[in-house]
Amino acid sequence: MKSNYLSLRREDLVQMENALTPNFAGKSLGDVISAAIPYVFSFAGFALLIYIIFSGYKFLTSQGDSKKVEIAKENLTTAIIGFIIIFTSYFIVQIIGRILGINQIQEMF
Repeated sequence: MKSNYLSLRREDLVQMENALTPNFAGKSLGDVISAAIPYVFSFAGFALLIYIIFSGYKFLTSQGDSKKVEIAKENLTTAIIGFIIIFTSYFIVQIIGRILGINQIQEMF
């Protein structure tokens, strides 16, 4: 008596694999992520710029109030940490792409 799993043909396994693979408008999940990465980095950079400008505005309008100055400094520190995280992640993605030999990552940016 054979098990059902042993009697599966290669074509059946390929169909099962294709059925379980996420498909977004005819593209794989990796293709969708690859297309989204430049937009994510662009949005993050733009949001960072707005946050730095907002922090500077809060600092300028604090009128010497020590609490408002501290809040503005904390916001600016958070923006600088975000800047470091964004650009560090960019370089990590580039390094991993070169190590793994994924040329599409270098062409993306």
